[in-house]
Amino acid sequence: MSKIVNLNMSDEEYLSLLSQKSPSDEEQAYVKLLICWGASPMKAERVARILTSPVALWLRKNLG
Repeated sequence: MSKIVNLNMSDEEYLSLLSQKSPSDEEQAYVKLLICWGASPMKAERVARILTSPVALWLRKNLG
């Protein structure tokens, strides 16, 4: 079952945040770093996707 999370932002703010993201560059940088630290390529890609997710971007913007 899916969990609904309230990010306290409008749809427009969410879409704006998504459009600011450069997934290939940032995600690939995380993948390379995680592989250097010993993660398997498959796990590194999964973690990189999480670290560059819209929720993670919102957390960095608002809490960082």
